[in-house]
Amino acid sequence: VFISYRRTDKFTALSIFQNLLYRGYNVFLDTNSINSGDFEQIILSEIEARGHFIVILTPNALLRCNEPRDWLRREIEHALKYKRNVIPLMFDGFNFADMDKYLIGELSLLKKYNGLSVPVEYFDAAMDKLDKKFLNISVDKVRHPAPLENKEIVHNIIEVTKSVDYFSIFISYNHNDKAFARRVHDTLQARGIRCW
Repeated sequence: VFISYRRTDKFTALSIFQNLLYRGYNVFLDTNSINSGDFEQIILSEIEARGHFIVILTPNALLRCNEPRDWLRREIEHALKYKRNVIPLMFDGFNFADMDKYLIGELSLLKKYNGLSVPVEYFDAAMDKLDKKFLNISVDKVRHPAPLENKEIVHNIIEVTKSVDYFSIFISYNHNDKAFARRVHDTLQARGIRCW
């Protein structure tokens, strides 16, 4: 099990980490599991090596996920790419409806995964449910949301840019996606959005 979280939610992550260790799970939490080495390589390889990916969501957890280099975003996208069993754990009244402008591109698939609301007063009961209903499945049995079509990705980007006065987008792409990146660039430029 890999636990992904915002640093402000460290104590929540640590509580889940300890609970799952007690239940016999092999759990990765960066602050407790990394001794030395290349942080980025360790994080990404641990996501790939573990079947289950828990992401801790509080009302402010996703606020920086519209930044391409944000670590929480990178971890979630990596888990989606490798088709891990993504399990959103929602705390403190977290609601996906409030997060659309931060869930751009493939990251918008996160809200399609069945999550678990964790009221503080019922933490132990929620951990029992996590253990018995969410982690008790092999990764190959998990049904993943269909990937976004190219039009949906461009539409999501355009919707996000409507809420700000000035927006500049840097498009990074794999060589195999050059034609798609060019279409995204041209579509956004035609709408007056600065891209490079």
